[in-house]
Amino acid sequence: MPPPPPPPPNTKPSGASAPPSRGATKAPSPPHPPHPLPKPTPAQPAVDVGSQSASGAGSAPGSGAGQGGQGNGTGAGGVGSGNGGSPTPPVHVAGALTDADYARSGLPPGAAGTVLIGFRVRSDGGVDQCRTLRSSGYAAIDGETCRLVEQRFRFRPARDSGGHPIDYTLRTDFTWRPR
Repeated sequence: MPPPPPPPPNTKPSGASAPPSRGATKAPSPPHPPHPLPKPTPAQPAVDVGSQSASGAGSAPGSGAGQGGQGNGTGAGGVGSGNGGSPTPPVHVAGALTDADYARSGLPPGAAGTVLIGFRVRSDGGVDQCRTLRSSGYAAIDGETCRLVEQRFRFRPARDSGGHPIDYTLRTDFTWRPR
């Protein structure tokens, strides 16, 4: 059997890319929109201690076991005569973090990271008690995130089962990166 013929002269190997054309320029990048508010993760509402009178405990013993959600109390447990139900979470109505915040924040050059925060949405819709739950690795990023969230963010407050505004704790994360 004869050997295969040699490749023709002046051919490029398969898969090679052509050189860039003369005068080619990179198209400008579109402007970056502001960071959208990530969907908040509701924190578990605080649970009352079962021995408190507000939780249905009384000074006289009842007929129920009292530990498995049974008993005669007026609490919001699974079994009983209380209101029960879950609160309606707050709804974000104003406030955002933007790329301009990064430039104005005085963060170290190249600092980037994602910070997980928790904060209280008060019954008036304002925000306070912001705290870092998982650091970005930069204290400046963590602190600036909480400062801006408390300063700018507003919510339609959470409501209890009776429709009354209540305090509510949310968790969310933000990613900061230089542009």
